[in-house]
Amino acid sequence: RNLPHIQNPGACYFLTWRTHDFQHLTSEERTITLNALRHWDGKRWKLLTAVVMPDHVHALARPPPIQHEDGDYYSLAKILHSVKGYSSHRINDLRGTNGQVWQDERHDRLVRDHEELIDMWGYI
Repeated sequence: RNLPHIQNPGACYFLTWRTHDFQHLTSEERTITLNALRHWDGKRWKLLTAVVMPDHVHALARPPPIQHEDGDYYSLAKILHSVKGYSSHRINDLRGTNGQVWQDERHDRLVRDHEELIDMWGYI
C-alpha cells in the first residue's frame, strides 16, 4: 500500500492492478472496466492500449504534459481513482453488492523508450 509512485508529466506508463481478493470479473464486468478506462481517453490521458483480464488490468497510457484548469497535471492516481471508483460502483450495482472490487494499490512502470513501448504493447 505504500509503494512510491513518481510521475513524469507527458511520460508513458505501463499500468497493472488487480481485483480485491482475486475476484473474477465476468465478461460484462470487464466491459464496464474497459469502458471506464476509455472514458478519459483524449481528456485526461491518451490510452494507447488496455486489456481487462478476469482478475487484473493492464494498460499503456500517457497523461498529457500540460496543466489543467487548477494548475496541476493530471495524475495517474486521480485518473485511476476515477476509473476504479466508477467501475466498482457499476460492478457492485450489477452484482447487487457493495464490496471492494479493486485492490487499493497499482503497479506502474515508466516506459523508457520506443523499444520498451513496443514490447509492452505486444505483451498487452
